[in-house]
Amino acid sequence: MKKLFNLIIVSLYLFAPLNNEKTHQILRENKKIFKSINLEEKIHYLTTNDYSNLNESEIYYFLINGGIIINDKSIDKHIYESFFSDCKFIEGYNSCIYFDNNRYNALHFSLNDYNYGEIELSNQNYTSFIGDIIDEVEIQKSENDVSTYDTSLEICNNKTTHIVYKSNSTIKMCSYSISIQIVKNSSQVLNNIEIGNYTARSSISLLPESSYSITDYSIECTFPNNLTYLSSSTNNNINNNQVFNEAISDTTINIECDVSSNNYGIQMGLSENIIFNSINDINTSIFSTKLTSLKLKDNGWWLLQKKFTITDENKYKLTVYWNKNGLIDQEVSN
Repeated sequence: MKKLFNLIIVSLYLFAPLNNEKTHQILRENKKIFKSINLEEKIHYLTTNDYSNLNESEIYYFLINGGIIINDKSIDKHIYESFFSDCKFIEGYNSCIYFDNNRYNALHFSLNDYNYGEIELSNQNYTSFIGDIIDEVEIQKSENDVSTYDTSLEICNNKTTHIVYKSNSTIKMCSYSISIQIVKNSSQVLNNIEIGNYTARSSISLLPESSYSITDYSIECTFPNNLTYLSSSTNNNINNNQVFNEAISDTTINIECDVSSNNYGIQMGLSENIIFNSINDINTSIFSTKLTSLKLKDNGWWLLQKKFTITDENKYKLTVYWNKNGLIDQEVSN
């Protein structure tokens, strides 16, 4: 029985998305696992200090067996990257780490009060929001974003999720996700300067709860540094009850959307495909997408129906940075 148990442990590690040397090193150490992780618990909320009391074996085994780690927003970048080198890091934001399709994945998220902005998540209050966080993880797992591009040409594919609650409550109104995928199509050298041709696919997905319907929303895509606009198009890839209006000015594209009927609990969203050239691939290019407005209504009867417009504190922007020398970075701001 003990041999069978050890064989199962070895098999789990061999399928883990670690490089072979790291896998064998962990196995060679023959450490006792489970001492700090109770596998009956699905969620663990960890701070930088918590990681100092755990080893890689314990963390990996917990995740491989379906556990989810919620990282405190103050988690140290070096700690994060030492455990989850393949997962993106966004400074100052909570993240969920989970195992999916033979690899580790990360969901960066924020919780937001409809009137007052971000809710500070902690070890003391996170249990009140576990259900909603798990739902967002499951949504991310189920998404099958099939790209038409060779993945070797992909510069980045980043995403953040934001959950909005009624004021001073744990009643969820909606969630929305912003994602940016940037692909390098080709390059040419002119006067010893490499100029890249890129496509940015910028997407917004909004999912209201069953008692709420989205009435209109808008996003803003900007490319303020090192990029020259060529063309763009808006794709209605989620729901047909939407009317889009695109406006282009200098280095900014604004897309406004009116929702034409009641859609309680129905997902809305769009994708904006933008093609541009770099001025010089050595220089740092910047591209961002921001939710600039969002209005909802509840399902109250006529005169009792309430409408909600989210505040500026709840309008988030995802920004990505890259250059030819290997810089790839991202940040989230208001």
